[in-house]
Amino acid sequence: MPYDKNGDDIRKDAMPIKASSDTAAYNAALNIHLYHLSKAYADPEYPFYCGFRLMKSDNKYALVGSDNFPLEYNIYKKFFGDEAPRVDESKKKELLQYFDVIENADKDITWYRHRACDFYNEDYSNQFIFYLYFGVSKRGTILPLHLTIKYKGVLSDGKTSIKKITYTVDGKKIEYLPEPFEYNKDNRSLESDEQITYSSRKLLNAMLTAQNVSVVLTPSGAKWVETKLSDTQILNIKRTIALYKAMGGFYVTKDNF
Repeated sequence: MPYDKNGDDIRKDAMPIKASSDTAAYNAALNIHLYHLSKAYADPEYPFYCGFRLMKSDNKYALVGSDNFPLEYNIYKKFFGDEAPRVDESKKKELLQYFDVIENADKDITWYRHRACDFYNEDYSNQFIFYLYFGVSKRGTILPLHLTIKYKGVLSDGKTSIKKITYTVDGKKIEYLPEPFEYNKDNRSLESDEQITYSSRKLLNAMLTAQNVSVVLTPSGAKWVETKLSDTQILNIKRTIALYKAMGGFYVTKDNF
């Protein structure tokens, strides 16, 4: 049974699987999931299922142990080659010093977010905050990466909407509009939070080797605003993706695999 970016089951797309054990059924489901995932990475119009769960005939979720991971890796490798997820303990230890680890007891999730990535400086009139974060469930499942974009400045008046955002990454222009921005009256800012999609991955992959990223926000019915990502923000993005992969998270850093 696939689930969406909010972690909700997509029951209409559930598929019955007959197998000799939960582990065998899980690996059959994983093959199906990765087939659809590879299609989603290649076609922006294809449904992007964020993950899947195995539900038994008694409507209870099957729990498959971590000893299944070597087989999982081989299945991922069949579809995605050297992008298959694997744990790198030394890289993980090297990077964790830069991150805040936030426990959410209500949802049994531990969040990983780069330090000082969500800070408004009162000395600047137009501030553009762009960062990634991710969570790990109590069972050890690494959840998909989240992209957070915030803007505080002349456009964040609670009335103006942003029509598009144009990024110039080392001279190459990339247009990308995230999930609709919401107005945060406490910070007087526009904010968007979403899980990584086909389009945002293209943008992030360009940033992985970037030296300079400038940004133009085009609003509806107002003058555009130009700003840029700081060197620190670009480094934070690179470190977050590196930690995500070092902890066994699945993220494709290539546009063609």
